[in-house]
Amino acid sequence: MAANAEFSRKLDLLLKALSISRARLAQEAGLDKSLIGRWVAGTVTPSAHNLERATQALSRRAEGLSLLDWDLPFDAFARRWGGEVAEGKGATSGPLPSGAVQFPFDLVTPARAETAKRGDEYCGFYWNYRYAFGRPGKVVRIAVMIRPRDGLLEVNKGATGFEHRGPALLMLNRLYVMLAEEKFEAMGYLITNAGQQPRARCLSGIILGVSSEGLLTPKAAPCLMIRHADLAGDEAADRATYEAMKPLAGVIDRSEVPAEVFAVIDRDFGPRAFAEGGADLISAPFVVLPD
Repeated sequence: MAANAEFSRKLDLLLKALSISRARLAQEAGLDKSLIGRWVAGTVTPSAHNLERATQALSRRAEGLSLLDWDLPFDAFARRWGGEVAEGKGATSGPLPSGAVQFPFDLVTPARAETAKRGDEYCGFYWNYRYAFGRPGKVVRIAVMIRPRDGLLEVNKGATGFEHRGPALLMLNRLYVMLAEEKFEAMGYLITNAGQQPRARCLSGIILGVSSEGLLTPKAAPCLMIRHADLAGDEAADRATYEAMKPLAGVIDRSEVPAEVFAVIDRDFGPRAFAEGGADLISAPFVVLPD
């Protein structure tokens, strides 16, 4: 079998060519979606049994795909599946770079370098406060876990009944977070200001997502993340801490929001605020809360 990186490139290309998500492949192959993610990231090589199950599931869309295809050189694999599938099934044209996170140019390498230097400043558990997207005038408190994953940072953000998860690129001491939510097949994005040393106590930023009403209207809001606890360093224990936070998350009464937090998230902007000396656009200034 090809090395991890070679296999991950082939699988990533085929998933894009077939317009199938990792979660959908996991469901159809009867596998855990986190396992598929590790295959694409190149951190785990599939066992023969699991590779057979995944290949059978993919072959329902890529007719003729067999276990032998995985042993092809990448260029031959790309010509066979990138080219043929692209004709009618929505593949992107041109070569695909390796890795699970892909951009027109290399952002992952500098993000990995900065994560190695200061990523631990951001890791931990947080409460994320903001106005609710689907409940006008209401405030939500969301559980957040930031932890290292494959040389980058991974963000888990949720409450009972939903969860967003995705990679965070740490660049110039700011987090650029891409979040995916499987239930509604929705995306969210978060950009934060710089953290603090030796551990970020709070992170201010702007979050973009869709409201929970039927139209899934795009909305954005300033938010403030307050550190709740540090990571234990044990994956199972950290997951348990995060899961214990989620039932406490959701819409909360304003009396539960600390005054200094509310001052950050309750920001006026727009033509009227601008005419009075305020901001014309939504913004999230750097924040340091008092001890």
